Amino acid sequence: MSETTIQLPDGCYGVQMPWGEERNASKAGGRISVPDEYVPVIEGSSAARDGLVSTSRGYSVGTRRGRPCNDDNGKNCLFVAQVWSDHCPSCGSTTGEAR
Repeated sequence: MSETTIQLPDGCYGVQMPWGEERNASKAGGRISVPDEYVPVIEGSSAARDGLVSTSRGYSVGTRRGRPCNDDNGKNCLFVAQVWSDHCPSCGSTTGEAR
């Protein structure tokens, strides 16, 4: 079963479905996962219409590994660049071995 992650608004701890089931986050304004078949119900809710809850999926491109900035410029840069980057996009220094 596939699930969709929902970002809750600040101060909100969860969602109650029309049939009584509740999905709660660990903290206010957190995220919850719901089965994909719940998405149309949530998108039709007043909270979604008012822009408080979104079921749109975010996508990112990247890797788990990164190349740390060598801080050649002495700027105390702690940036970790993508694994394919030879130079830090933040300060321009070279990057170290991927970790």
